[in-house]
Amino acid sequence: EDGMTARYLSVYMRTSRHIPRESRYSASGEMALPVPTDCTHDLIREAVGITRRIFRDGFQYYKAAIFLSDLTPAAEKQISLFETRDVNRLQTLMRTLDRINRAHGPGALQYAAEGLEKPWLSRKKSLSSAGLEASNACPAISVDAPRPLLGFVHPVQG
Repeated sequence: EDGMTARYLSVYMRTSRHIPRESRYSASGEMALPVPTDCTHDLIREAVGITRRIFRDGFQYYKAAIFLSDLTPAAEKQISLFETRDVNRLQTLMRTLDRINRAHGPGALQYAAEGLEKPWLSRKKSLSSAGLEASNACPAISVDAPRPLLGFVHPVQG
């Protein structure tokens, strides 16, 4: 959430539950950050470090997640006595990245760790244009067809 800092970072990954047990794998890792942060590149660096520790080659992963917890308002953030970086410069960088992405659209600027291709986003192409969020659209199943069909019935307004 905007305006918040995180104290804990967790990474989770797993294979599908619908494959033979010997092909399954799940793992998670977490860490307490040295100081609560809202700095994206610090969070990415730590998440990549955890991922390197828990990742096992040879598995087809189905789900991965990153969790941030122990959130506190950024205005209450305390700077570490041992901080050697220019915190004001980092905050200016983060604000600049956010401003450019707001002006030019999400992803106008992104971190290299995000990658250029995001095949998991392609699932959105398979969604119905009506979607279930349309409150007047009701799912309907036709069992009279040679194969059951699932579609959406839109009530006729009259």
